[in-house]
Amino acid sequence: MIIEFDTPDAKLSPNNKNGKSYYAYKAAKDKAHTNARLITLSVMAGQGRPELIPKTLRITFIHPTRHNRDLDNSLSSCKAHIDGMSQALGIDDGCFTTMILTKEYQKGVSKMVFEL
Repeated sequence: MIIEFDTPDAKLSPNNKNGKSYYAYKAAKDKAHTNARLITLSVMAGQGRPELIPKTLRITFIHPTRHNRDLDNSLSSCKAHIDGMSQALGIDDGCFTTMILTKEYQKGVSKMVFEL
């Protein structure tokens, strides 16, 4: 199953949270969680729920510029997306024993691709 999401809000980056209250980024987190859940449900409507609970999650971060971005920060920024997707699938995100993170450049394209 392949699910595409928009790039996470910059407010969700761990580099942008320096000393800020949880409530400074709670709205962005809630929005990301809800959007991820709804997008996953719409993909499942077309493809159906995976028969087996996946153990591996591959995330590809596609960036519109060649600016170097850290994969660990990108993963942290998309935690709400992982939680929302997992909720829609009816699984615990702790079932993923392996996460494969990659990044690439595509001019003018900014998104994340989750592959289960």
